[in-house]
Amino acid sequence: EAATISQREKLVDLEGLLGATGLATTPLAPGGKARFGNHLVDVTADEFVPRGARVVVTEVHGNRVFVRSAEG
Repeated sequence: EAATISQREKLVDLEGLLGATGLATTPLAPGGKARFGNHLVDVTADEFVPRGARVVVTEVHGNRVFVRSAEG
Protein backbone atom coordinates (compact mmCIF):
# COMPACT_ATOMS: atom_id res chain seq x y z
CA GLU A 1 0.00 0.00 0.00
CA ALA A 2 2.84 2.42 0.79
CA ALA A 3 4.29 1.82 -2.68
CA THR A 4 0.92 2.61 -4.29
CA ILE A 5 0.60 5.85 -2.32
CA SER A 6 4.17 6.82 -3.21
CA GLN A 7 3.47 6.21 -6.90
CA ARG A 8 0.32 8.37 -6.76
CA GLU A 9 2.24 11.20 -5.11
CA LYS A 10 4.80 11.10 -7.92
CA LEU A 11 2.01 11.47 -10.49
CA VAL A 12 0.55 14.56 -8.84
CA ASP A 13 1.98 17.84 -10.10
CA LEU A 14 1.64 20.32 -7.25
CA GLU A 15 3.55 23.19 -8.92
CA GLY A 16 0.21 24.55 -10.16
CA LEU A 17 -0.76 25.30 -6.56
CA LEU A 18 1.86 28.03 -6.17
CA GLY A 19 -0.01 31.20 -5.15
CA ALA A 20 -3.31 29.33 -4.70
CA THR A 21 -5.59 30.10 -1.78
CA GLY A 22 -7.21 27.29 0.16
CA LEU A 23 -8.72 26.32 3.49
CA ALA A 24 -6.95 24.55 6.37
CA THR A 25 -9.00 21.44 7.09
CA THR A 26 -6.88 20.55 10.12
CA PRO A 27 -4.83 22.73 12.45
CA LEU A 28 -1.43 23.34 10.85
CA ALA A 29 1.08 22.90 13.66
CA PRO A 30 3.18 23.05 11.52
CA GLY A 31 1.93 20.22 9.27
CA GLY A 32 -1.61 19.30 8.37
CA LYS A 33 -4.06 19.29 5.48
CA ALA A 34 -5.60 22.02 3.38
CA ARG A 35 -8.21 21.94 0.61
CA PHE A 36 -7.59 23.70 -2.69
CA GLY A 37 -10.69 23.32 -4.84
CA ASN A 38 -11.37 19.57 -4.96
CA HIS A 39 -7.87 18.62 -3.81
CA LEU A 40 -6.94 17.76 -0.21
CA VAL A 41 -3.20 18.35 0.15
CA ASP A 42 -0.63 17.71 2.91
CA VAL A 43 0.89 21.10 3.72
CA THR A 44 3.41 22.68 6.08
CA ALA A 45 3.11 26.14 7.61
CA ASP A 46 5.83 28.22 9.27
CA GLU A 47 3.43 29.19 12.07
CA PHE A 48 0.37 27.73 13.77
CA VAL A 49 -2.69 28.07 11.54
CA PRO A 50 -6.07 27.10 13.03
CA ARG A 51 -8.51 24.77 11.29
CA GLY A 52 -10.82 26.71 8.98
CA ALA A 53 -8.34 29.51 8.29
CA ARG A 54 -7.57 30.60 4.73
CA VAL A 55 -4.04 29.79 3.56
CA VAL A 56 -1.93 30.66 0.52
CA VAL A 57 0.74 28.45 -1.06
CA THR A 58 4.16 30.13 -0.87
CA GLU A 59 6.45 27.32 -2.04
CA VAL A 60 6.25 23.92 -3.70
CA HIS A 61 9.19 21.49 -3.62
CA GLY A 62 8.25 18.19 -5.25
CA ASN A 63 5.37 16.87 -3.16
CA ARG A 64 6.05 19.28 -0.27
CA VAL A 65 3.68 22.26 -0.17
CA PHE A 66 4.38 25.23 2.09
CA VAL A 67 1.65 27.69 3.10
CA ARG A 68 1.12 30.76 5.22
CA SER A 69 -2.02 32.27 6.66
CA ALA A 70 -3.88 34.38 4.08
CA GLU A 71 -5.43 36.45 6.86
CA GLY A 72 -3.73 39.44 8.34
